[in-house]
Amino acid sequence: ADSIVRLGYLVFARKQNLPEWNRMIASLCREHIIVVGVGKVGYQVVRGLLELRETIVAIDSNPEALFINELYEQDIPVIHGNARIASTLNQAGISHAKAVIIVTSDDLTNLDVALTARDLNTEARIVIRLFDDTLARKVAGAFAMPTISTSQVAAPPFIAAATGRKVYQRFQLAGQDVHLIDLNVEPHGNLVGRSIELIQSGHRVNVVMRQSTAGVELSPSPSTVLAAGDHILIIAPMAELLEVESINQGKAC
Repeated sequence: ADSIVRLGYLVFARKQNLPEWNRMIASLCREHIIVVGVGKVGYQVVRGLLELRETIVAIDSNPEALFINELYEQDIPVIHGNARIASTLNQAGISHAKAVIIVTSDDLTNLDVALTARDLNTEARIVIRLFDDTLARKVAGAFAMPTISTSQVAAPPFIAAATGRKVYQRFQLAGQDVHLIDLNVEPHGNLVGRSIELIQSGHRVNVVMRQSTAGVELSPSPSTVLAAGDHILIIAPMAELLEVESINQGKAC
């Protein structure tokens, strides 16, 4: 009887997006990215991460925040609370997170959350939004944390810093969203030994540059064969880029 009551309550909590349900879902997440602050910038960061098929847990102190309902509609758990407190970050699964992106509108809050997150998980990437450019440079140097100042406030830099991509940019071409990334050819990946022509025709991507031990080659020849350690600059829709990234990691043939 007790189990039935608990199950019934969980179903009710899911429909009402109650805190208990969100905390339970967040506790199950692994290798996820925590986004602190879901205002305009935070929501754009979330959208970009969703395109990359990342698992996300959001934290916001305001249960009535503008984009909260949009997050619920996309089944993203939202923890309501003060992220400067360790218990709030723990509810978001900080110990199992691979990155934390902090984008509230208050510099002191962002810095405090970043330091607390670093104490709780020394392995996670901590990315901070700061309005003060001078403070951003000092924090980046003193704490070795990627710090995005107001001169760089846009979703792509946060996503790049959190995911480890050297380049991440979005633009439109013929009405379609396409993305630009800089990919390092992994020694044990399945891109090694493949020609540019095979990659472009098989995965609908465009390789616009290749850097190898011989130097930089713009618009590389289709017959060029990739070697381990090469860097290639690719333009394509996100779905195709994710496929190429997976192949580069040896996850597909």
